[in-house]
Amino acid sequence: MLATACVNSPPPTRHPESDSIRFVARSGIARANGIFHRWRIVEAEVAPGDPADSFLVVEIDVASIDTGLPRRDAHLLEPDWFDAERWPKARARVSHVKPEPGNEGRYRARIELQIRDRTGVVEGRFRRLSERPLVVEGELRIDRTSFGVGAPDASWNPMSPRNEVELHYRVTLQEGRLPATEPPSDRASR
Repeated sequence: MLATACVNSPPPTRHPESDSIRFVARSGIARANGIFHRWRIVEAEVAPGDPADSFLVVEIDVASIDTGLPRRDAHLLEPDWFDAERWPKARARVSHVKPEPGNEGRYRARIELQIRDRTGVVEGRFRRLSERPLVVEGELRIDRTSFGVGAPDASWNPMSPRNEVELHYRVTLQEGRLPATEPPSDRASR
């Protein structure tokens, strides 16, 4: 059995080329690319021989959102969007991993998201980029309004953000046990 820990969570001051949690949001006429700079794996267990028994829990600091426009970022932290003061963390639990038939190295997984005070389940897809170290890259799409993030798309307004948001991630994992009780500072120094 292989347990995992995040080798290098993105530093708070740059857009990393390797590990990241990024998103794309669109309106009728614009596209916003963004990244969450601070996130960590709080619990993980990966069984390479039986991916169905594997899981990963990621915690995201929503205040680390960065779309390249500080005014927009500040607005996204307000109560009508992420309400970061009240709900500072978002969580994702990845489980029920299944290989995609006919696509070696590609997988589907159940992703339980907790954003604000809402929980929902979506399907995500990812691919294994390398075995040693284990690097995975994937994406999922969520309806932000299902999690109470912002008002629904006002189709009459071309500036209104669409409900669907694409999330893209790339994570490097290392061997070792990562229980939920391990202090974050211990993981970061490995």
